[in-house]
Amino acid sequence: MSDDNPESIELRTLWIGIDELDVTLANQFATQVDHNGEIFLTIGQISPPLLIGTPEQQRDQARNLGYVPIRPLGRYTMTRQQLDELRTLLDAAAANHDHITGRNG
Repeated sequence: MSDDNPESIELRTLWIGIDELDVTLANQFATQVDHNGEIFLTIGQISPPLLIGTPEQQRDQARNLGYVPIRPLGRYTMTRQQLDELRTLLDAAAANHDHITGRNG
């Protein structure tokens, strides 16, 4: 039982099927907050457009592109408390990455 609320029960959690998911590159992120205070996180993927030919032809092709599409991978909503939890996890992942790779931020 939790000390905060004598009527609550703490249960273990377990990620099921995580190793069966495809690993996808996520390289675009957008956030927004609505009028109710809900926080939205959208994660996507952008790939450079295929430009062929000489460098000049490639520049012309790039100039004629109206946009480069971002493929949405998922859209998530969370509370402010959950945002703090996510931020803590991401900070820990960055510190762990830097420790493993010998990088100093």
